[in-house]
Amino acid sequence: LRRGQRGIDPDLVELALRGDSEVLGAKLDEEGLDPDVFAFEFDFYAGSRRMFCNDWTPLTAATVAGATATVELLLAARADANVVCCTSTSSGLYKSWTALDCARTGDIVPFERDHAKHKQPRHAAIEQLLLAAGAQPSSALPEPRAVNTYGLVPEAGQRPNPCLDDTGMPLRPAHLYDPA
Repeated sequence: LRRGQRGIDPDLVELALRGDSEVLGAKLDEEGLDPDVFAFEFDFYAGSRRMFCNDWTPLTAATVAGATATVELLLAARADANVVCCTSTSSGLYKSWTALDCARTGDIVPFERDHAKHKQPRHAAIEQLLLAAGAQPSSALPEPRAVNTYGLVPEAGQRPNPCLDDTGMPLRPAHLYDPA
């Protein structure tokens, strides 16, 4: 995701997750970086060799971390409070969420219809900041563009599936697979 000619640095997501507002602010101001960059997190489902990929933005990462000062910084830098992040598999999109969903459920990958969400930790102060910035839950926003699925390259209007390579075959991130 990119607005105008601003630079992109996926490391902003890690800085936001750590709540490192000082370094994050310097990168946004001095380097002119886009606060809405996506970073991808690859992992396996528990007990499975099936891989999934979560999208993250600095704002969703700071929200999950409960880093109020970092959320304030990102909103002041005009981070889009309504970016919809997704979980993808080689079969396509699985789940989507916004920073507001994370603040309301306190979950890393929230599910707003979770019957036990009232038991989850919430980030009420961050929820109020996001609402003041016009944030909405993912259910109130347009669904993300579809992604290509296993064996297929992206068609017109689709975004590339982060779990697949340019030919539509599954990626094999080095940190998940034994190179032997």
